[in-house]
Amino acid sequence: MHVSFSLSTSTIATIGLVSLISLTAPTGSGTFVTASYNVYNYDRGVIFTPDGHLKQVEYASEASSHCHPLVILPLVLPATSYSDSEEEAIIIMACRTESASGSGSASGARGQSRILQMPLSASPSPHAPSLLFGINGILPDCVALLEEARKELHSIQSSYSGICTPSSISISMMNGGHGVSPFTPCQYASRVAMAMADKCQHNSFGGGIRPFGAEIVVCGLSNSSASIFVTQPSGGMAEYSVSAGSGSDSDRGGCEYVMGGTDRMKRQLLDMLSSERENIEKREAEGTASSSSLSKGDRIRLRLKMVVEALVKVYEDERHANVDTTNDGHGEGDAPAAIISEEIDLVVMHSSKGVYRFDKDRIKKLLEGK
Repeated sequence: MHVSFSLSTSTIATIGLVSLISLTAPTGSGTFVTASYNVYNYDRGVIFTPDGHLKQVEYASEASSHCHPLVILPLVLPATSYSDSEEEAIIIMACRTESASGSGSASGARGQSRILQMPLSASPSPHAPSLLFGINGILPDCVALLEEARKELHSIQSSYSGICTPSSISISMMNGGHGVSPFTPCQYASRVAMAMADKCQHNSFGGGIRPFGAEIVVCGLSNSSASIFVTQPSGGMAEYSVSAGSGSDSDRGGCEYVMGGTDRMKRQLLDMLSSERENIEKREAEGTASSSSLSKGDRIRLRLKMVVEALVKVYEDERHANVDTTNDGHGEGDAPAAIISEEIDLVVMHSSKGVYRFDKDRIKKLLEGK
């Protein structure tokens, strides 16, 4: 016995499906099974497929993988001597920004930066607290989410009429609680990232609108802690943080994060960064044991060089892979290491010294060990 059920066109339109669904039961069976379906009948709007997928959200999540990988490295620098007893937090952020003329340009000029700074003070100074943003994905979507971040930041500052400082953790009771921000930069970063994640979630489930094809990282620093928050097209938000510890002379780190790029590039970058970080920490431990510990400046330079060299090495490997997979022996498309290093956008945010962006000459000297 063969039994089939079909829904009328009007009924299908009512429940939001775009194709007929047939249910069949074999002879003698009391259970029905769903017939095969075409997934592309479910990817034109934010509706679930029969097996539980939101195809529009999955497509939006793929946008970041088509961008260059962005490396984020938070760490806390321990005190190095009695006269330098303060622990300091920093965040290193780096990515490749190709020139407008495309990959392999002889000029080595940088393209548009994807690392942005948002001051937390109405009258920012070079050393004033800031939030650091890294963007990946579709540029108009990133701009729309950054506008949400700006609105949330303005709302917080308007509510408390205060200025953020790295150590501000309590509300002044003067003037009815106004005058001092109750948030540290890390807490600002959390609030701003949550606002963007809420907007992403709204678009992931709203009718007649599409998800944002953007992934954004927000970084904040306090005196002895570094936090990064990553928003995803689905509305999810991940947090990675490093705080000051006790009883250790090694840098508090170990949560390198890579946003964007192919899965192979991500794995290679994370493996290289983790391996090199262990080598640096071993070198620092040996220096401490022999009473010749590295200065904070030396520790920062080692991490900066580590990040830049990892990015250059990954792109060199990609270039050789492209050469090997072509018939004529010429790769499709990547630049030599010298040009890649000139296209690296490298930014450091320091808890007490503010944000510093490296130019290509400074990066060259960094790689040369100067």
